[in-house]
Amino acid sequence: MPTFILDLDDTLIPNGVFYLKSILDYMSFLYEHQDFNLHLPNVSDLMTIIIKENRKLVEKNGFVITTHPSAYEQVYRNLCDERGISPISEEIVEIRHMGEFPFRVDYSRYGLLPGVRETLEFLLEQGDELIVATKGEVGEQRRKMEETGLFEYIKEENFHVGLRDKIEIFGGLWYNRTGDIVYSVGDNAEHDINDATIFGMQGIYIPPFRNRMKVPVFVNPERVRRYERFSDIRENYDLLVNNHP
Repeated sequence: MPTFILDLDDTLIPNGVFYLKSILDYMSFLYEHQDFNLHLPNVSDLMTIIIKENRKLVEKNGFVITTHPSAYEQVYRNLCDERGISPISEEIVEIRHMGEFPFRVDYSRYGLLPGVRETLEFLLEQGDELIVATKGEVGEQRRKMEETGLFEYIKEENFHVGLRDKIEIFGGLWYNRTGDIVYSVGDNAEHDINDATIFGMQGIYIPPFRNRMKVPVFVNPERVRRYERFSDIRENYDLLVNNHP
């Protein structure tokens, strides 16, 4: 019986688009700010600054829901310091509100990504085991599962959340399934694919919508298949199962 370990964000449900809206709103705020607008980096460099600050906080605290708004606040404070002006408390409140936007999204309005529901139903009909392994705070990730109806397909005991990465999750799952056909499916080459293939699992990489031109780097490329859509799993199922390495 094949096992499919599925990423959640941007694999089963939309997510990155909400972060992108949040960042663009924040950047617009900075460019329109009377004290910053003539002295800011270009769009690409400013986005890089924001992303680096966010990653720094992720490395320190994990994927907690305060990371995003805290990164916005820190970039704002740095810009104020560089210009010798005092941060304004009302602006900090506004900035953090922008950073919290992805966590206020009502996922029941958006549901699952195209082809996901039909593919999950198909896999269950084949008798396959479905597991969700995701990163973030348990409460926030559970909310997404509930609002999109994913617990209709995923058993409670098959829902796993890592605060920083999924290595421990993959290790535990693989230990109990050595010799089985196990696929890790996701849009992140490092966290969804590489961290799984080092244990001996197979990877199914589905490039993220926001950066489909980026060339991923795989540590075990011979174990990785690349599909363009989640529904390609269903369409290539016989090939997956019958030609397993």
